[in-house]
Amino acid sequence: MATVRITEKLVNDVVRNVREKFKPTLETAKDSLDTTGWADRIVDTVYQSYLPQINALPPNFIGARDGIDIRVYREHGILSDTTTLKFTTPRPLPHAMPENPYAEFTQSWRNWEYKIKSWDAWPDMQEAIETWSAKIRRVQDDEQTMKNSVSKLLRSHSTLAPCLKKWPALWDLLDEGYKDRHKEVVERKGKGNDSGPEYDLDFDRMTAMVAKAKLRGL
Repeated sequence: MATVRITEKLVNDVVRNVREKFKPTLETAKDSLDTTGWADRIVDTVYQSYLPQINALPPNFIGARDGIDIRVYREHGILSDTTTLKFTTPRPLPHAMPENPYAEFTQSWRNWEYKIKSWDAWPDMQEAIETWSAKIRRVQDDEQTMKNSVSKLLRSHSTLAPCLKKWPALWDLLDEGYKDRHKEVVERKGKGNDSGPEYDLDFDRMTAMVAKAKLRGL
């Protein structure tokens, strides 16, 4: 009688579904930063000596922009996240930046971005961004932990049934095809005793993480 065997495709499909489960939570985390007024404050500080001349130019003389993109870096210059800050209303913005201690232009694959060199002029922004970045990293870390855990569980067995017996919540991470095949399986009595090696997996935490992702919790 057929059994659902653990294949590399099955493992990859479950890992993909973990990623899909966490995607709404990650999007919620990324959208949680309130940046109202930030773009205006940054530009007003960086261009403060030139604002009278910029504002005196005819409308659209140098083109109006809706906002600016900034890069957020962690320790040792590691890129954390890029986010767009909107102006209260579109405003003219030069394509060059005066020398200043706070920001500089850096070019990404898609656009010119502001690399913040120092947050001394905006300590409240720095605190909010650090909290925001930590929230994103926390979701990403939980997602990676879940991927590693389900991979370890699946690879410790040769068939699906004992994995589901050890962790029933795995069912929510299976594609419908695997579920249908599993339902059709009739285990032979005394066969398929695929206990596999024991791993130090926290199944309660894994279940809670799946539930949390489903609820888009942070």
